Amino acid sequence: MPNWKKLITSGSDASLSTLTINNSGSTADSLTITATEDSSAAAPVITLKRNSNSPADADYIGQIKFKGENDADQEVVYAKITGKINDASDGSEDGNIEFANRRGGLNVITARLSSDKLQLLNGTDFEVDGGSISGSTYYGDGSNLTGINASIVSSSTVSDTFTSVTAYTASHAFGTKDVIVNVYDDNDRMVIPQEITTLSTTSVGIDFGTSVTGRVVIGKAGHIVSGSVVADVDFTSVSSSILPHTTEVFDLGSSANRWRDLYLSGSTIDLGGTKITRDTATGDIEFKDSGDNRKSLKVDVLTIGSGANQRKIQVSNGKVRFTDTSDTHEDTETTHILPAATDTYDLGSPTRQWRDLYLSSASLYIDGQKVLSSTSDTLTFTTDAGQSIKLLETGADDIILQTDTGNIELKGTVEVLTGKKITDSAGSVIRFGNSIGITGSIETTGTVDGIDLQAFSSSVATSLSNVASDWDSVTNKPAGIVSSSAQITSLTSYTETFTSQTAVTASHSLGTKNVTVSIYGSDDYMIFPTSIKTHDTNNVYVQFNSSRSGRIVITK
Repeated sequence: MPNWKKLITSGSDASLSTLTINNSGSTADSLTITATEDSSAAAPVITLKRNSNSPADADYIGQIKFKGENDADQEVVYAKITGKINDASDGSEDGNIEFANRRGGLNVITARLSSDKLQLLNGTDFEVDGGSISGSTYYGDGSNLTGINASIVSSSTVSDTFTSVTAYTASHAFGTKDVIVNVYDDNDRMVIPQEITTLSTTSVGIDFGTSVTGRVVIGKAGHIVSGSVVADVDFTSVSSSILPHTTEVFDLGSSANRWRDLYLSGSTIDLGGTKITRDTATGDIEFKDSGDNRKSLKVDVLTIGSGANQRKIQVSNGKVRFTDTSDTHEDTETTHILPAATDTYDLGSPTRQWRDLYLSSASLYIDGQKVLSSTSDTLTFTTDAGQSIKLLETGADDIILQTDTGNIELKGTVEVLTGKKITDSAGSVIRFGNSIGITGSIETTGTVDGIDLQAFSSSVATSLSNVASDWDSVTNKPAGIVSSSAQITSLTSYTETFTSQTAVTASHSLGTKNVTVSIYGSDDYMIFPTSIKTHDTNNVYVQFNSSRSGRIVITK
């Protein structure tokens, strides 16, 4: 990449959007600004100006960054100095400078120089090399002391020892109750007493609760003007409860300065009467009130398990929603719901019932048998071998098999219990759409088309008996019949077989439409077709609802 050797400007304005100076391979000064003016005015001058159209309090107005690399060859901002508007109001403008450093891998504001004070922030310590502070002016206790060269000696602390006491009264001469009290045991570890009381302006009462040996250090308040004291406190010698001086006033930590981990050996945390309790036997956690009643846990999302077994439970649009780690499934369960033990738990109860059950083309198993299964056009009930399907109505109600426009098919033998009947709902006539084939006897107690079959049968039997003995008893004989049956030559029946047909046309040559048609399957069971039509005097058309095989018998 080509570069300019020098940049020379004249005049009062030389504008650049970006300027990068690369002093590669050299430790010499990268940038030198020289002023040759001889007056006492400040020079040379570097100006960082933020020309904002809407300046406001807390605006940053300039920053100098100090960058370097870490051992992973990554660019890091190790320190920076930032100018900031504290007050942008006309006539009361105020600003400050902030110093930030990299601490523990994070950028931390360590100090702030304002118009009226210097602040050390975020745990930054103040350290003076040599152990002394010198200066001509001091502020903090309400006075302005100038030109002081002598050391200031003040009796600001009192130390007193005690041996094997549970309570102790320490005296001082500060003349105020505004004192700071620290207690240490004989191993120089800080002790937190059960109670400290400023008895008077010259004495402090200390209650330990248990016998303690050590010393008490009393300091006069007012020597620390502002800020905080950071110290490592050893709590291993705490021999009593730690109690606040006043209830519901003091906090343990803050939103900005928090304790890290809390280790407890007890089993209860009391939050304003609501207790978080650990079951010492199982380790389970319970939330209870002061009356030992369980309390609810209110959360937006409840996460159970970890890793690939992690599941989330939350409420969305009034529905309980189960999601996996991808959080992409809406109102669905992504795994099977299984009981902990087989044949033990119920889904609902006689008094607490689910309303509707929605299943896809799946199956219902009972006792390991697929009882109910579904496809796009068929709902199938299945039993184990040896099991029957029973539709049991214990009252006087009906069991109804009903279709809209389809048929009810009985693909096996229909057995009616002894003493039971097939009846018409109106007590009228049972109508069959096709011929009826009977392999056994027919017993009737009524009439057929007004004919008493029992009386008719007796009359026919008598007549046939007479005919068998004497042809002369037959009246209205055709001219061709003169004596014996050997002279009857007329064709009276016709049989035709068929295989895998849904419709059959049978030709009988009987010369009449007044014929009787019976149809039998290949298993010799009578078949009832969907329709029978006497097409003409010599042909009969038969139609089935499915492909059938068998024979047609036509009689004149």
